[in-house]
Amino acid sequence: AASMSPKLTRFDFARCLASTAARPLAAMRDSRLLRSCSHTASAVDPSIVRVSKKRHEVLLESEIVHFAHALKPHSIPLQQILAIKDAKMLQDFLLEELPIRYARRLHLMYDLPRWEEFQPLRVIQALYSDAFRRLRMLNSADAARFRSTVQNIKRRNANMLVHVMRGARAMKSAQAVDDQTIDVFLDDFLTARIGTDILTSQYLALTGPGSTNSAIDPLCDPVRIIRTAAIDATQLCKLHFGRSPP
Repeated sequence: AASMSPKLTRFDFARCLASTAARPLAAMRDSRLLRSCSHTASAVDPSIVRVSKKRHEVLLESEIVHFAHALKPHSIPLQQILAIKDAKMLQDFLLEELPIRYARRLHLMYDLPRWEEFQPLRVIQALYSDAFRRLRMLNSADAARFRSTVQNIKRRNANMLVHVMRGARAMKSAQAVDDQTIDVFLDDFLTARIGTDILTSQYLALTGPGSTNSAIDPLCDPVRIIRTAAIDATQLCKLHFGRSPP
């Protein structure tokens, strides 16, 4: 990533959006139906498809499965994220990208054996399913609502790390998973979460009042911060468990 140009062109984002939009026709029909249907919809509006709440939830779960398995999130170097200045371009990208990322994270958890038996993991499932639903019901033309939705999702997910670690600890205590399984899950889940958090924080920084234009400090030394965090984690492990990973 360091060797890539930090300038993010409209073509770069257009290409990402085009590949995201290249879905099977049946999936596109499902997406339009999910966005337009509502169990409280008015029959006066011919563009609204009236379905039951139960049916709406079934459609939502179908979309989550499709997004998790058929679509892939786009990898964007930090230099390009830092170079983004067009809030509308970033909004359109996130409107397509965030549901994919949340769906894939849900299915990382679904792959864990007996996950539904553990309350912290059920909380994670509820939070990410709700985030997916809120984003899929948005209209790309409503920038204010998109921003408030992203803010609400970040606020509701503020304790996500606590839920993840409590869930992992509970599964280990119940011997529901082995060390390798839970380590792979945590690596994949938390790495994906970091990328999503950077993208959403950057969007909120670009669109906030008195905007600083970036949530990223270009003078930050990530190696130094990571080393400091590793030292702190090692000390905590030794304090609580008498040993630490090598």
